[in-house]
Amino acid sequence: TMSNFKTKEINNQYEPIRLENMLKENEQVLFSERPDKKSYFSFHFFRGLPLIVINFCFCSFIFFILALAGAVTESLISGIIIILVYTITLTPLWLWLGNLIIVMKNFSDTEYLITNQRVLIKNGNQEKNIKIIDNPEIINVKVYLNKTDEQYKTGQIKLATYTHWFHLYSLANYHNIGKHFERICAINEENSKPYNTQTDY
Repeated sequence: TMSNFKTKEINNQYEPIRLENMLKENEQVLFSERPDKKSYFSFHFFRGLPLIVINFCFCSFIFFILALAGAVTESLISGIIIILVYTITLTPLWLWLGNLIIVMKNFSDTEYLITNQRVLIKNGNQEKNIKIIDNPEIINVKVYLNKTDEQYKTGQIKLATYTHWFHLYSLANYHNIGKHFERICAINEENSKPYNTQTDY
C-alpha cells in the first residue's frame, strides 16, 4: 500500500521517496524519465500567459482611469475598496504565480517510472503527489508537441483511464514512450472485446 512509502523526517529534512522502492516482485522498469528542465519550466511559464497579460492590462487600465478621476484618493474607504477589487480581479495572475512556484519547488521530485505492469507518476515528495496507473486501466494515449517542445525537442504524453487524464510533461524520449502506450491501449482494446461464444452445429 501507499502508506509504506510516506516521507520520513530526518534532521528536519524529508527523505526522498524513491519510486524504485515501490516496485513489485518481477516488475521490470522499461523507462525511467524526468522532464527536460528548460522545456518543463517554459511550458508552465507560457501556459495561460496571454490571458494573464490581457487580464492584467485590462484591470490596470480600469484602475488607472479611476485613479486619474480621483476615485482612489477621494476617501480612505473608497480607495481601500477599489484597491481590494483591483487585487481580487488579478486572481488569475496570483494563481499563475502560485502554480509557477509549486512547479519550481517540485521539479527535483518530478519523475515518471514506466514498467511492464504500470505507470508511477511523482510530482512532489509527499504520498499525495504519487499517482499509480495499472496498464489495464489505460484506454487512450495522446502524444503531442507544443511550441516549447519543438524548441527543446521534447514531447507531452497524456494518458486516459475511464475516470482521469494523467499528464507526462516535457519528455525527451516521448516517441518511444508513446509507442509503448499505444501498444498497451491496443492490447486493452483487444481484451475488452466480447468473445464470440456462439457454437456452430
